[in-house]
Amino acid sequence: RLGQAVQEIYHRMLVRAPWAYQRIYSSTERAGGGGRVAQTLLRSAEERVLRALPPDIGAVVSTYPGASRVLGDLRLDGRLTVPVLTYLTDFSVHPLWVADGVDVHLA
Repeated sequence: RLGQAVQEIYHRMLVRAPWAYQRIYSSTERAGGGGRVAQTLLRSAEERVLRALPPDIGAVVSTYPGASRVLGDLRLDGRLTVPVLTYLTDFSVHPLWVADGVDVHLA
């Protein structure tokens, strides 16, 4: 449910207030992205992500920065043993996209 709410807010912001997106983008770029609240929210998704992965998976490809951070943390913790690749879909490389523990970043 939280993901749906974030998606809706994100869409509305892009359509109705693109200046707000630019402000958030710029401020998180300078700060390196994330923060304690974001880390807590992402940590809460770890077990669910692990359960969603089939047992015979060979690699994971992410196209979303939050998912990349979760997957990278799982790799760093040793709870995910297959390679993780992030495919960058934004117009520039933002620090949120570059997650420790991700094996390959494709731009």
